[in-house]
Amino acid sequence: MIGKIISSMIYKRKILTQLIIFCKIFLTMMHIGDFYSYTYRADIDTNRQYLLNQKTDELQELNIPKDFSLKIKNKKIQVSNIVKPEELADKLDIRPPMQLLKLINGEYIDSADDTYEVLIDGYCNSLWNNIIKVMKYRNVPIYVDNINQQLTTSWITWKIPEYIPYHSKYKITLKVQNNKQILILKLIDLQSYQKSITSAIQRHKYNALMMNEISKGLNRIYYAQYMK
Repeated sequence: MIGKIISSMIYKRKILTQLIIFCKIFLTMMHIGDFYSYTYRADIDTNRQYLLNQKTDELQELNIPKDFSLKIKNKKIQVSNIVKPEELADKLDIRPPMQLLKLINGEYIDSADDTYEVLIDGYCNSLWNNIIKVMKYRNVPIYVDNINQQLTTSWITWKIPEYIPYHSKYKITLKVQNNKQILILKLIDLQSYQKSITSAIQRHKYNALMMNEISKGLNRIYYAQYMK
């Protein structure tokens, strides 16, 4: 009996010893893994010299695919060829330029830095009311002038992945010219932290975002009314 008790105690002690050794090894591996992970993150966060040393070829004219809509004015995207090295690293943005969605019954006829003009196919008596519906559906605060068919938005905060919050205001006008309707979207102001943004790239981006919101809304209404 005493022998069995002693054997059982020895067995339990061996098991306990093995568990202690396993725990020590596990904690050591966790510590090493965390150390390398931290070192990697620190290297990613601080070592941006490779960005500053990059050299690129001179800019060339774009070959525009058939179904792509770039800036209407000159069929090119205006990219500055003057790049300051300190503007890279955190400020580096490799996303492609914002593309405009096509209206089912419209065609882009002109584009400036802060303005889009869309020629509407045919004449739609309810177009102005539909534009207002789109704004209200998106919960955009607006000030409406029905007589002149103009509206101005309040400040809109864009909920997209950005490190810096952006707020914008727009003016939307519907003109009639030679019995044709022209929808005009103008970016009034773009701000971040209560300071106006003058970057042509950012202004183009947030003007295109609003134009796409209008296009999606009008396309949805047009499809519901005429395409079913």
